[in-house]
Amino acid sequence: MGIPFRYFLPVVGIVELFVGLICLFGSRPKLCMGLVLWLAMDFVGYRAGAWLAGWEEACPCMGSLTDVLHLSPQTADLIMRGVLAYLLAGCCAWFLPLINKWINSRRTGKSGLRTLLLSALLICQSFAYAAQTPIRTSSHDYTIKGLLEQKLIRHSSLQKTYYYEFVTNGFELYVTDCRWLMKLGTEDSKVYDCCIVSSDGENTYLLLDYGTRLKAAGKTNLNVGDGTVTKGNVPCFVSAEEAGAIWLAYASACRFSERTHDARQIMPFTRYVRPKPFGPGSPPALEQSARVLSDHPPYLPGLVTYYVKDPATVGFNVQTQSSTGHPFTNVFYQALSFSDVDGFRFPKEAIVSVYRPDPRHLPDIQAQLCEEYRLILTNAVVGVSLASFKPELPGNTLISDWRFTDAGVWGLAYFATNDWLDENVVRNSKGYREALRNIPTGGPKPATRFVVRWAFVVLLFFPLVVWRFLQKAPGSPEI
Repeated sequence: MGIPFRYFLPVVGIVELFVGLICLFGSRPKLCMGLVLWLAMDFVGYRAGAWLAGWEEACPCMGSLTDVLHLSPQTADLIMRGVLAYLLAGCCAWFLPLINKWINSRRTGKSGLRTLLLSALLICQSFAYAAQTPIRTSSHDYTIKGLLEQKLIRHSSLQKTYYYEFVTNGFELYVTDCRWLMKLGTEDSKVYDCCIVSSDGENTYLLLDYGTRLKAAGKTNLNVGDGTVTKGNVPCFVSAEEAGAIWLAYASACRFSERTHDARQIMPFTRYVRPKPFGPGSPPALEQSARVLSDHPPYLPGLVTYYVKDPATVGFNVQTQSSTGHPFTNVFYQALSFSDVDGFRFPKEAIVSVYRPDPRHLPDIQAQLCEEYRLILTNAVVGVSLASFKPELPGNTLISDWRFTDAGVWGLAYFATNDWLDENVVRNSKGYREALRNIPTGGPKPATRFVVRWAFVVLLFFPLVVWRFLQKAPGSPEI
């Protein structure tokens, strides 16, 4: 349709409010129920269009309310689906007697014609929404090789001053839409052989391979590698902070194109964007974001900023927003030049800067550069020669699994040799069951969850029960 979400969503909200006021204060039941049915059919059309377009992200119907209620996007989406089912069930229960009466009387006059036209209009509008939903383009497969120049802040406890350390390493990146895998180089092979950060579209992986280092030292450890797995497809690993810069420049197109309506975005960094670094199980930083995407495939960003309107609200010991008058920019990304390869446009040179409020000047806000990444493209090829987007395990690897924090299981540790364990396999393991038993009490009891589930079912089918009761009740008024 070409209408920005920031303009379209307020209009939808006003329409919903208008329909709600009519239903609340109106005296014409048929009009009220017809409007509710119209809205419900619009939502069904939106869902159908998103499904046909291959849209797999949760619907942002509740906006930023999910952050206030601490609900995951998937939970909020499930709630909104339940609300939609409730609206449709209620409308069907109300209109069924009218439809049944119309069919039995086999009227073909104006009233029947109006009903047929209304039904046709609703069906056509649903398909119109499906046709207007943006369809994802064909698969984007490409391989990137480049250099990463890092400028990292350090602190001298002896001199009590800050200084910068400069590091240059190579990297390789393989991308297929929302799946990606990057191999990060290291200037000191004594630390690890290689570091791999990747995502299969659902989970994000980090692998550190120590095989060569252990062999050189003549050690036979229980594990030759360490692995970490978390949910999502945005890299947020404190031990591989540079992965966020590479992801922004060459692998973020799918994420941004699917979430063009989101004013707030997950930040691919864990240090300096908050007073303390984030651990793997902590929720990632979510900030206001502005971005400009390229008009050429694979539609990578040319400019991205992450900022907070008031740094005091995210834990920094600074003055309030009213005293500064300006938001604070944490991260700034810019593509400085581009290279075209077989119809694809990639950043030839890009820079990422990470800032924080300078601790030497608090509570006044003065930006301090903490990390700067300069990316230089050396080779780009269309196509990917990669069997899997999960890092290949070098042997017996100690895995820290952070995919179950919503259930209260933090950092489940286990060994894996051949492949990363599927989430369902881990849930059925003995270690996971023992971790569940060790969770401190205080959460929702099973009995409470059982009551809530059945209360939702009762609310869902309540309109049908009422309609059935009115049908059997003697002397019930005609609906």
